[in-house]
Formats: sequence, structure tokens, C-alpha cells
Amino acid sequence: MKVTTCSEFTLLDEDGGNGNVISVESIQASVRKNIVRQYIYIRKLKKMTQADVAKEAGFSRTNITRFESGEYNPTLEMMVKIAAALDVNLELRLVGKNI
Repeated sequence: MKVTTCSEFTLLDEDGGNGNVISVESIQASVRKNIVRQYIYIRKLKKMTQADVAKEAGFSRTNITRFESGEYNPTLEMMVKIAAALDVNLELRLVGKNI
């Protein structure tokens, strides 16, 4: 893998030629959107409000609102605390596309 800029990287084909250029920002946005979708689903399933999660996790409700709206890119620490507040496990996995 060859980093071409701060916001893009190029995957190299097996023969060493350039493959697809992937925008890091688009990957981050997609991952963040999926995480928020899962979080909101679990929060509502557990009948918790944003204020409930904020109190349990030790954050302000404003930070939870910003996280849910996609305005805030959560740290791993924040995700661990939110998972604990929801009483769920947090998993981070790297999944191969064509391995």
C-alpha cells in the first residue's frame, strides 16, 4: 500500500501496478455512519434517551447529539464509554475483502 496524500492511498495490484485510489475521508464517513446507525438502534432498543447515555458514559448530551448527527468523530475512548453505558460489547475488526 502506498500513501499518496494525507487523504488518499493507492492499493497496488499483485503485479505492482497501481490499483484503486481510495479516499480515506469517504471510508471514515461510511464507517462512522454505520457505527452511528448501530448505536441509535441499540439506544432505542434499550429505551434510553441521549441524556441517559450521556449521563451513564460521562459525556455532555451535546456531545452525544453531535455524535448521533455525524458532526463529531468519536475517539475509541468515547466508543468504549458509550458501549459500557449501553451495556454492550465493542468490537473492532479488520475484515479482508478478497483474502
